[in-house]
Amino acid sequence: MRTFLPAFFLILGCDNQVPEDVPSPQAAKLAQADAWNDDTGDATESSQTEEPIDEGGDMDTGSAGSDDSALEAEPVDEDGDGWSRGEDCDDHDARIHPGAPEFCDGIDTDCDGRLDPPDAVDATIWYRDVDRDGYGLTADTVPACQDPGPEWASVGGDCDDDNEGVHPDAEEICDGLDNDCDGVIDPGDSLGMVDWFLDVDRDGHGDPATWVAACVAPDEYWVETGDDCDDRVPQIHPGALEFCDGVDSDCDGVESTGIASFFSDADGPVDVTEDLLDRTYDVVEAGTLRICSGSWSSRILVDADPEDRVVIEGVGDVVVDAESDGTVIEVVGDLGTLEVRNLQLTGGAAIRGGAIYADEVNLVVEDVDLRNNEAEEFGGAIFVHTGDIALRDCLFTQNISSGFFLGGGAVYLGHGTLRSMDTDFDENHSEGLFSSGGAIHVLLGDVFLKDTVFDDNTSTWFGGALYLASGSLELIDSWLEGNQATMGGGAYVGGDVFMLQSLFLNNEAMESAGGLFLNSAAGGSTFVCETLDSGSYGFLHNDAGMTGGAVQISSVEFSSISSDGCDWGQGFSDNSGGDVRMAPFDVEAGLNATFTCDGLECIGEIEMILEP
Repeated sequence: MRTFLPAFFLILGCDNQVPEDVPSPQAAKLAQADAWNDDTGDATESSQTEEPIDEGGDMDTGSAGSDDSALEAEPVDEDGDGWSRGEDCDDHDARIHPGAPEFCDGIDTDCDGRLDPPDAVDATIWYRDVDRDGYGLTADTVPACQDPGPEWASVGGDCDDDNEGVHPDAEEICDGLDNDCDGVIDPGDSLGMVDWFLDVDRDGHGDPATWVAACVAPDEYWVETGDDCDDRVPQIHPGALEFCDGVDSDCDGVESTGIASFFSDADGPVDVTEDLLDRTYDVVEAGTLRICSGSWSSRILVDADPEDRVVIEGVGDVVVDAESDGTVIEVVGDLGTLEVRNLQLTGGAAIRGGAIYADEVNLVVEDVDLRNNEAEEFGGAIFVHTGDIALRDCLFTQNISSGFFLGGGAVYLGHGTLRSMDTDFDENHSEGLFSSGGAIHVLLGDVFLKDTVFDDNTSTWFGGALYLASGSLELIDSWLEGNQATMGGGAYVGGDVFMLQSLFLNNEAMESAGGLFLNSAAGGSTFVCETLDSGSYGFLHNDAGMTGGAVQISSVEFSSISSDGCDWGQGFSDNSGGDVRMAPFDVEAGLNATFTCDGLECIGEIEMILEP
């Protein structure tokens, strides 16, 4: 039996190269599996060739005459990866062979001559980053093991690759862009947000109490300035023109002083400060003149239409002083209504009406201090020839009229009705010869006085406090004290008198009627004095030099006098010169007396004394 083993070794020793045969599919699969096996040093035993066995002993394996050729040698695969040395570019590493997966490791794993190709298993996906902000476009990518350059980034998600300020990690700012690429533009936490204030009246100034933080205004009703003090009125805001209207128009916390404004019924407000400072200001249309706090050396002329209504009022402490240069407020021609409020009128000096003059008007005077005004003839403070006068919460003091016979140290009314409420007349004087009405002189009309006080007014003829030539007088809760005249120390009335809860006290007449002179020459008068409680109402301590210490009725025919619980003095409080003079008799009454007298007799708690 011969063996060929030496010949096999001889062949191996003579040829160094492995034939370039393509491995079988089974070998390729095995090599592919071994490439992922950490134990890369094991060789596959199935690739080794076993020596032929001659079991019958008659195999001629070595005779020269035999037809058998020498066996071909198996290809060499040292790393056992299924690829022979001629095919494998590194037959010492089972991971390396054609078709092996490539990794980013600096090794040509698949023997294609390229290191770390883009299709490597662990290649990085790179995103185009034109703006070089570190974030690329998700839709524009390349795989690579190495950084492909400065215009590529390893992180995607950029939504604007032309703006380096826009990327997923950017901080949101108020710029109208989606800075962090989250799909929301200028969210509520953006840097640079502005406080917006609600501006309802659209004057450019918002309500400081109503605001939101946002990058842009929610709508046209929001502004960046929140300093309005009244967001309902567009004329009120910081920097607004200040008018004298009792409103803090410029939001500085105070009403401006030393300004004047005219609010035309037709055209709205106008600043007339300079006009009023020019000594004389003309009101030529219906509207309201408002004068703010301060002392004004001025006169005001009202030359509007007869049917117009003009209001002149002060805002704050306002003094208008004519400085003896005419009437303070003078109505030129006729006027429908003149209302004067919240002022001090002083220094007026005129022929008639030192403070207010009107030929024909309905006059309303409220919360006005009229003092130190003079008239050469009538109406030291107020003169109205025809119309109605309404006084409320006023003070008349130290006003003087100097006319002959007519008077009205404070107020003169020719024809009309005078009403006074909560008003004081103190130390007014009618000083002319035979001048009447130290405080009030009404020629023809009716007088209604409620909560009105007359103190220390004087006239040289009739009615120390009040003279009413013809008409009726109604006194309610009123007080006349310390007034003086020749006749009718307190009041002179040519007509009827109704007196309720009122008092004549310490009035004095040099001749007759210390308290009230009732002239019934027109055909009879009625006098009524009533009280509602036990207070001191009636006539106390009035003095007449001759007769009628309390009341004198000039003619008793068709006249009557009644008292329902009124006081007529007793002891120290008694009236001097008798209580009531009704020729041909006098009447003496006491406290809380109730009686009635006419031209013939008296009934009640009195004592009648016939003239001697």
